[in-house]
Amino acid sequence: MNDQGRGRTREQRLIGTADVEAVWRIESARIVAALTRFTGDFGVAEDAAQDAVAEALVSWPLDPPVNPAGWLMATARRRAIDAIRRRAALLGRYALLAAGSVVAEEPDPDKIDDDVLALMFVSCHPVLSREAQVALTLRVVAGLSSAEIATPLSSSVHRRVSVWR
Repeated sequence: MNDQGRGRTREQRLIGTADVEAVWRIESARIVAALTRFTGDFGVAEDAAQDAVAEALVSWPLDPPVNPAGWLMATARRRAIDAIRRRAALLGRYALLAAGSVVAEEPDPDKIDDDVLALMFVSCHPVLSREAQVALTLRVVAGLSSAEIATPLSSSVHRRVSVWR
């Protein structure tokens, strides 16, 4: 009886570590060579091939492929493409940083998606004195009581925090 139309019978033995190792031993040179030609980078090719072997060790015992060498090549090629995309995205971010394209803007509490961070910006508004900013931030963001805040700070802060409640 076929298992999901993949040409295997249910009686076929499961593929173990030794089987993956045997396929790798036979096909590794061809896979790495083809990936090196494809990527132009031996290191990326070797890493992608090894990632494919690691994936094979996990997935083949559960669902052995019909063509193990083809499976390794296809998986390694996809891993190489992912690595190339990650590297291209990283280089693009480096180029943005080098060009100074990153604009440092003042944070706007109205545009912040994180509610706690927005609350912190509001409690540290420049209109408030530094002492009030610290006390209010400890009160509303950290959840400290007036007594806990006033103990290390001056008693005037204690009075201010009590008034805010």
